[in-house]
Amino acid sequence: ASGWHDQGAGDLLSVHRYILRLRPPRRKAGDRRVFCVTEYGGYSHVAPGHVWSERGSFGYKMYKDRTVLTKAYRALHERQIFPLLAAGLAAVVYTQLTDVEGEVNGLYTYDRALCKVDEATVKEINLRLHF
Repeated sequence: ASGWHDQGAGDLLSVHRYILRLRPPRRKAGDRRVFCVTEYGGYSHVAPGHVWSERGSFGYKMYKDRTVLTKAYRALHERQIFPLLAAGLAAVVYTQLTDVEGEVNGLYTYDRALCKVDEATVKEINLRLHF
């Protein structure tokens, strides 16, 4: 498994982080593994009519609408992800692309009908993350 508990092995120094602030990992002397944030975000929004179960939806941090979610998504990158580039961040994996059953933390809804975050904002951020 990656991210949650670093075992000091493999080629990646993998970090998973939701809600809590992302920080550069502490490295032991000689640790030359590539630093990656392999799960982050988890920002959630229930889009009525586009979820598996409106009552049973789960997310790490809920937002009331697309506008507020997009603003939070941008702020997450501005305040936490972009600054890590100077600390050697080599890759990021936003969780997750689509909602899955009870989890509503995807960029797209469960039925894949709606992108819950403004697409132009996602594109702009992705271009800035070009590694």
